[in-house]
Amino acid sequence: MKNNILLVAETIDNQVAPVSAELSGLAARLSAITGGRANFLIAGSDIVGPAGEFAAKTGRPALVIQHPSLCYPNPELLADVVSDLAARQSFHYICFPHTATGCQAAARAAVKTNAVCVSGISDLRADEDDIIFQRSLFNGKLAMDIRATDGPVVLTALPGAFSKSPDDPGLTADPEIIVRSVENTAVAYQPLTITAADDTDAGIDRADIIIAAGRGIGDRENLELVHRLARLFPNAAVAASRPLCDLKWLPYSRQVGATGKTVAPKLYLACGISGAQQHVYGMKDSQWIAAINTDPNAAIFSVADYCVVEDVTTFLPVLADMYENR
Repeated sequence: MKNNILLVAETIDNQVAPVSAELSGLAARLSAITGGRANFLIAGSDIVGPAGEFAAKTGRPALVIQHPSLCYPNPELLADVVSDLAARQSFHYICFPHTATGCQAAARAAVKTNAVCVSGISDLRADEDDIIFQRSLFNGKLAMDIRATDGPVVLTALPGAFSKSPDDPGLTADPEIIVRSVENTAVAYQPLTITAADDTDAGIDRADIIIAAGRGIGDRENLELVHRLARLFPNAAVAASRPLCDLKWLPYSRQVGATGKTVAPKLYLACGISGAQQHVYGMKDSQWIAAINTDPNAAIFSVADYCVVEDVTTFLPVLADMYENR
């Protein structure tokens, strides 16, 4: 049991979030090195049906935990469930998606299990008797290698970093499903309801061309340059990196990245976006990527097919004029 792996699925309103399937890819990488077995933990208030479908799709056994306070994201209770299970079954690796809920639950679970916590990992490799985990720093300009040498390890995996491996020997066509209820009903944190945001104005997941703005756009008024360019193309949409959404310049429904939407348009034009891995994982599968940035060493250029070293407020008007007068 020393090297066994617990994969904690992301759930909301008794549905398993698609990002959870990517943990199976992480498990395949870990299992190939350690020989450990991987099980999913899927939590909700009435989630047996969706959990069974998810387990069958991923090919991994699952423990289904049910409690009324787990219908909506409840990182505190989820962490308590995970830490109790880890203590009884000695899971060495506990893996969460790198989401708001996943990160909060991972931090609490690490404290309760006295485990090392490595967040936002994007890669891993074997090194003698240890595993080296990699995460990015400074908006992707640097990569940090981390060695966890002792005790259990809690991980959060960046969305898009690990894909499912079809050759994983741990997969099965008929995975076992075990259903349990949480016995301790005393919870200090209880989500009551959720309200879906208005997503009708974005359309970024259906656009053929996405013009995305980052902090390098400068002022909020300069967003009009991005909107102007988007209006010149058919089926185009404006998107943003997280900093602009945090500033309320654009709604979160237009955010691309690990905590936003994953898109794959025919053309993705990144305007003043540095290229943090959290953003790159949301758009790296675009057919063509063009990037505009004043920094010639910007991380976004490492994934771009076309790189323009220029101020976006200078380049975008010229590009729009040339396109209009072609």
